[in-house]
Amino acid sequence: MPIKFDLVKYKNSVFVETGTYRGASVLSAIEAGFDRIYSIEIDDQLYEEARQRFADYITSGKVILLHGDSAQKLPEIIEREKELCTFWLDAHSQKFNFDNETLGAENCPIFFELDTIAKSGRNDHTILIDDVRLIKNKNAWRGHNVTLEGVIEKLRAINPDYTLQYEPGHIEDDVLVATASPN
Repeated sequence: MPIKFDLVKYKNSVFVETGTYRGASVLSAIEAGFDRIYSIEIDDQLYEEARQRFADYITSGKVILLHGDSAQKLPEIIEREKELCTFWLDAHSQKFNFDNETLGAENCPIFFELDTIAKSGRNDHTILIDDVRLIKNKNAWRGHNVTLEGVIEKLRAINPDYTLQYEPGHIEDDVLVATASPN
């Protein structure tokens, strides 16, 4: 899903994305001027397409494309990266057909990703969560306790003073944004 708002508003040194898909968010992060851009893609074909599309940026070290599951790769990034990050959490099954189909637990890693960020030792990262409409859909992630209230609770556990707001995505207010107040 292309980012439909000015990403520069949420720019830190590093951009970390879960779910590369076709690479639109990587391109948005390049255009916004992030120093380093990490993107994790689990799908073999989508990973290869992104690797080819961003080959020059990968060679220069600006883009670090990781092939695998965010459950394994996100902790590696957080362990390695100590700079302030902007996280774009967008990992979910592409097989979701938007008609109230149930996703498996492995296909909705948002709670795991937020718990991983909480362990980073920083509470001032910027966190953008895409596809809030799927989280609000009570049938979409039925059985996995993925609710908007639960997501907000996880964000508040990272930083109780986060400012929360919404940005447009696939629909209006489809991206939840958590920002820390500057000291």
